[in-house]
Formats: sequence, C-alpha cells, structure tokens
Amino acid sequence: MERYLASGAVIITGAAHGIGRRMALTSVAEGVDVCIADWNEEKGNSVATEPTPGKGRRIFVKTDVADEASCATVVAKTVEAFGGAFGLVNNASIFSTLTMRPFWEVPSDEWDRVQKVNLTGVFNRTRAAREPLVASGCGSIVTFRRRRSCSAARITRTTCRRRPASWDFLARWRGSSAPMEYA
Repeated sequence: MERYLASGAVIITGAAHGIGRRMALTSVAEGVDVCIADWNEEKGNSVATEPTPGKGRRIFVKTDVADEASCATVVAKTVEAFGGAFGLVNNASIFSTLTMRPFWEVPSDEWDRVQKVNLTGVFNRTRAAREPLVASGCGSIVTFRRRRSCSAARITRTTCRRRPASWDFLARWRGSSAPMEYA
C-alpha cells in the first residue's frame, strides 16, 4: 500500500454519487488521496467536503468524460495536487437515468450521448491518464460495467440483457489496454 500512496492519487470518475461516491469516501478513509471527477458540481463538492475518518486528501474536478480536453484537465489537476496518479477508476456512465425502451425508439441524440460517455469517455480517460499511471510504476485501471439495476458493479462479463452496446465493446477492449508497462 505504501508504494501506491507514494505514487499520487486515484482518479474516480462518476464519484459524486452511488458506487463512485462510496469508493471515494472509502479510499479517503483508508488514507488514499482521491480526485473526485464528475459533471455534477454540487454533488461533487459535497463529496469533497464530506467529513470522513482517515488521512486521505481529496479534490473535486468538474469533468465531462465525453470531452477529451476535460479528461486531460482532470489528470493534470490530479498530478498538480498530489504529485501523480497511480489509479484510474472508470465509473462514470449513463445508464440509470435512461428510459428502457426498444432501440428503434431511442432518439439519436440520446444514443450519441450514451456512446460518448460510456465508450468514448473510457477511451478519453484512459488515454489521458496513461503517462502518470506508467510513471507511478504501479498504475492500475478499473473499468466498471453496470448491471440492469445499477446496484452492482462487476469487472467480469454480466448476463444482463439490457445494457448499452458500448459495454460489450469495453469487455473486449479492456484486455487490449493492459499491461500498462508495454504502453
């Protein structure tokens, strides 16, 4: 654990609520420095200032994961605040707020936004964080996929029949992005 703590912080996207919030607060309680990256400024600042035990520090950075420049900014601010980054948690996604319906009823703009956040967002975040993760000597990336209920997160393939198509791609892509030392 000391090796990780000396390497900077972990960036957790979608950390303003739900499982991302819980990961951020638990990490801080364990003494890990955390960058709370989320688009929701009010909730993100709330998590950043919520009293918790432990010595981990935290910052909030408003982030649009679908935007490449925003992802680069969150990484730069994390490195500036904590001296580096050893972990990236790709938790941000659009799913629980979607109206479940047949795909032919999904408006094109909703489809595009889901793909930009759930698929392109993972690409943007991973690419932006690559250099500090490699520099840490112990960089790790965790990408979550949601089950239909959004109450559980798994890194392995799920049997859910109603998940965004982007998650099927990520299940296959995840293996091609590791190990980081060859990047």
